[in-house]
Amino acid sequence: MNMRSLSCVAATALIAVTCQTSNNADGLRVVEYRNGLWFDGAVFRPATWYSAGGTLRSKRPAYVDEVVDLQRKWVVPPYAEGHNHWLERNAIDAYAQTYLKDGVFYLKDHTNAPVIRAKLDSTLNRPGTVDFISANQGFTGPGGHPVQIARQFLAFKAFPPSWTDRDLEGNVYFAVDSAVQIDRAWSRLIESRPDFVKVFLLYSEEYARRKDDSAFLYRRGINPAFVPRIVELAHKARLRVSAHVYSATDFHNAVTAGVDDIAHMPGTGYDSVCGAWLLRQPSFPTASSADSRMGTRPAFWCSKEIRSPISQTRIGSQRG
Repeated sequence: MNMRSLSCVAATALIAVTCQTSNNADGLRVVEYRNGLWFDGAVFRPATWYSAGGTLRSKRPAYVDEVVDLQRKWVVPPYAEGHNHWLERNAIDAYAQTYLKDGVFYLKDHTNAPVIRAKLDSTLNRPGTVDFISANQGFTGPGGHPVQIARQFLAFKAFPPSWTDRDLEGNVYFAVDSAVQIDRAWSRLIESRPDFVKVFLLYSEEYARRKDDSAFLYRRGINPAFVPRIVELAHKARLRVSAHVYSATDFHNAVTAGVDDIAHMPGTGYDSVCGAWLLRQPSFPTASSADSRMGTRPAFWCSKEIRSPISQTRIGSQRG
């Protein structure tokens, strides 16, 4: 038997066995992982597990082909990136290898251009890469978030060279202002074969005020009255809906409309206490540095958003 050592492991990586045959009756090659501390959903426990045919088993088979000594290292399930946007087509391989190195095997992309999605589909969702799903084009309102991000990546030349600003609507996002526009956009979205649907709610309690005010360009989203229609269409197509939210009212409107997932949390938008704090920093922090700084935040952090008078009981009861 071959003995080797690992310094860090994710459970899914341990079941990537070779195609060699084994002396076991079922012919499956078996690898024993001993001296590991395995996470059981609550705590880490010492245990020995066996990988056979792409499955982890606790029962020892008759014959073991290889033994791996985990040297009391911690074994966890693979991680998932629940919210990102992979827009740089030429960086996909580097992204995937960075994720795998950190134990992140799954990625959920909350808005992307189908032309980039095609490149991602040809590279990802196979052994040696991450598993990837995308909403493709997201739903916002005219002049709403994330139009500015699409324009930024147009300037970065991330999209086809022939594209201009006019090509972004419909190819990267849908800026809808009527039920007719939703139905027209829906047909185009379905053609792109999304894995789920994304809607952008930004301070929807002020939607009427922000809608036509240039001071709120990119700091607004879809009309909250349209979200139930999008949810209805998505659920008929057996697609889940994720909602971008920045305020407690956004959260309320998303849940009452029947969305399945919430992206962001109330109090994280740039018009909130949190956002104002971030914008006052000498340099804009990355996600990791922002998280570390939040660890020392004052007690009133985001209290204006979190304490918004919403009936949490009613929201909870509606969702079961």
